[in-house]
Amino acid sequence: MSISRATELASQGDLLGAEDLLWTAIDAGDLEAKLQLAFCFHDAGLYSLAKVHYEGLAGTQLWNDAASQLATIILEVHDYKLARTTLAGVDTPESQSTQAAISSVEEKSRGYVDDIPKIVENLLENETTLLAKLAISPSFDDQITLLEVREFLAHYSSVLQNDLALTAKATSISMQVAPGSAVGRATGIAVGDPARRWFEAAHAAANVVAFATQEFPDDQDLFQSLTLRGFEAIEKKYVLSGREITEVGEDFAVNNIAWALAQIDHPAKDFWSTLLGDV
Repeated sequence: MSISRATELASQGDLLGAEDLLWTAIDAGDLEAKLQLAFCFHDAGLYSLAKVHYEGLAGTQLWNDAASQLATIILEVHDYKLARTTLAGVDTPESQSTQAAISSVEEKSRGYVDDIPKIVENLLENETTLLAKLAISPSFDDQITLLEVREFLAHYSSVLQNDLALTAKATSISMQVAPGSAVGRATGIAVGDPARRWFEAAHAAANVVAFATQEFPDDQDLFQSLTLRGFEAIEKKYVLSGREITEVGEDFAVNNIAWALAQIDHPAKDFWSTLLGDV
């Protein structure tokens, strides 16, 4: 009864109420409730929390139900090898579909991987230019362009972590270190760690949300779309690095996006309050 009621509450947007009921069942030893809690977090876009609870079902009779869902979360950050490893020994219609999705995304990445060094070089140059402009005169247009650039950088940094991108990752590109001064760096070093790149995208999103509230206070569609982009970026960061605040300025991004989630009454609005504690 508690599981069905929890599912009903989650569908109504009351994720906290659903969580309370499911934890009561989990504490009583109900594995099905643990799987359902992971589903609820997953549906709400709280990928990092869902990931933790799916992983907690490894070695249980519910692993076949959890593995494919876990692999789809890992695929979101383009770790194809780990996504496949997650499905090892699992043979269900869902796992077969997920395996096909992994192969499809990987093949798409393979089609443009040789272009990544030049793309990243241009993106890094744009990022440097935009940051310089924003330091002098902040504007909504430049801030939203920075968000777009950083989302692309995060995506490409994720793809570069795969074996299919070894050559691209090692390819030298020109990287600005100061106005009018550039050095050669391997693409993988220049673009940096995917978790950090997703954090930087989230930070840019938090800034542009603040701009939107000032310059377009009545545009709720814009506010919601920007909020959800920031939310997704932070969650991808936590999928990659864990649910801890590790970057300078990360608390600013989390607090501002959490505030924005509350304004749109998103079911995930209450789940970033204790990021330094256990999940």
